[in-house]
Amino acid sequence: MRVNGSSENGPAVVSEPSIALTGAVSAARLWRTDSRGVRGYSAIADGKFATGAIPIPTGYSGLTLTAVDVVGSVASRIVGIVSAYQPSEPPVFEADILPVRPAAAGKIGNECQGPAIQYPDGLWSRDPVTNFARVLYVITKATFAADMVASFNQTFSGQVQWVPRVAETDYVDFALTANYPKS
Repeated sequence: MRVNGSSENGPAVVSEPSIALTGAVSAARLWRTDSRGVRGYSAIADGKFATGAIPIPTGYSGLTLTAVDVVGSVASRIVGIVSAYQPSEPPVFEADILPVRPAAAGKIGNECQGPAIQYPDGLWSRDPVTNFARVLYVITKATFAADMVASFNQTFSGQVQWVPRVAETDYVDFALTANYPKS
């Protein structure tokens, strides 16, 4: 499989919200899967393919192109992509508005570290000693949440911990009524 414009030595760098790939492949079927798990198919004609515009998030992401020939042999190619595109409106992922934060000095956009982590500047901080993720919280209307927090912290000890907020600006506020959710 050959992908035009892709490099063996690093990711493709784009400044648009999408990328279109072309190339050559000796296969019966070709599909692509992006770093969020979204799959799409591309037509093959005379051994050539064109994906059309594929939406990509700002920062680092990747596409896996998978080809299957008529006897079932499979070949894959991963194409890394760095997008410096900055949308005028906040991006939305699974109905959540993601924060648009400027890139750190020397970086292009925000790096993608997994299917749902598009903006690592918005991740919860890590404890400098234990390196576990700290989710800061306050309880304003849900006294029963204290038991849930304690149970969660015990289950996920050393990985993710709920930590009472002191004065931080980013935190979770438990403000639920005793009958939430309704049975």
